[in-house]
Amino acid sequence: MTDTLSCCKERGRRYPDGRLLCHRHTSPDQRQLVDHLDEQARRLGLFDQYGGWPYGPNIDIAARQQLVDWATDLGVSRAETRCQNLHWLRVGRCGVRYYEALPRWADHVTRWKRDGPPALLVAQPYGLTDEDLADLEVLGDEGLHVEIVGEGWYGHGTTMVQVWNRQAWQSQAGESRLDLLGG
Repeated sequence: MTDTLSCCKERGRRYPDGRLLCHRHTSPDQRQLVDHLDEQARRLGLFDQYGGWPYGPNIDIAARQQLVDWATDLGVSRAETRCQNLHWLRVGRCGVRYYEALPRWADHVTRWKRDGPPALLVAQPYGLTDEDLADLEVLGDEGLHVEIVGEGWYGHGTTMVQVWNRQAWQSQAGESRLDLLGG
């Protein structure tokens, strides 16, 4: 078998060993890994309303594992919302007449909730300019909490930016402190 067969190039998923394989050319162990991650994603509420992974993990199995681990650690699930702006994160709902375009740093965006209400927006841009960093700093003054985490689950040289609803962040940060204290 060659590294990438023609059918795999068209319909393949990238596996942790770097190979791109379609379902037909995967091993039983690889299929079992995919099934296991899909089951975890269903249980954690990571799929969108159509039952699919976000862009990136939809074709990258290592990204799926990183996403499952990240969501488990934070206790978040995907938010089913058509809201495309930070207003949703600030007030917990979309404003019918309120429109705010997402800034340039908002690439590969996903929205997350924690125990129901909006918790955070995750962007994974390929880079952050000085202007982007200034924009992110302003969000802290607007009642949001911003964390630039480094490379996230999307991978491919992107940087994970987490923009938290301040109340959800304080709750998450408090739980992290309790974990460190053994509480």
